[in-house]
Amino acid sequence: MSEIPAEIAHIEARLLDAYFLHLIGLLDPESARQAESHTGRLQLAFDADRGTWDQLIERRLALTTLDVTTIRRAYEEQLALDDELGQPHDPHAWARGMTDAFRGAPPQDEPTDDQGSA
Repeated sequence: MSEIPAEIAHIEARLLDAYFLHLIGLLDPESARQAESHTGRLQLAFDADRGTWDQLIERRLALTTLDVTTIRRAYEEQLALDDELGQPHDPHAWARGMTDAFRGAPPQDEPTDDQGSA
């Protein structure tokens, strides 16, 4: 199987971010709007590349095996750690970290959302 193109991988990551925010009940209207926009962009990309569809479907099936209770507990643990360290809560950073972990990607040091990247 070929590698997923970088643009599609980026869009997939942002959709996963939105999914994790949704699971913890913190998907804000702007993130939901961006996820909707990304979904349309994915459809256009997939129309040209069937192999990419197959790979992302496999990932999606893996996503359905995640335990929602475990994910919510992980977020609660992060909140407790933030409180203990006196750090502000950043659910978007947490969601990016969950996305990176799910995708097996190395953690990202800087934001990669559409607003934070050039």
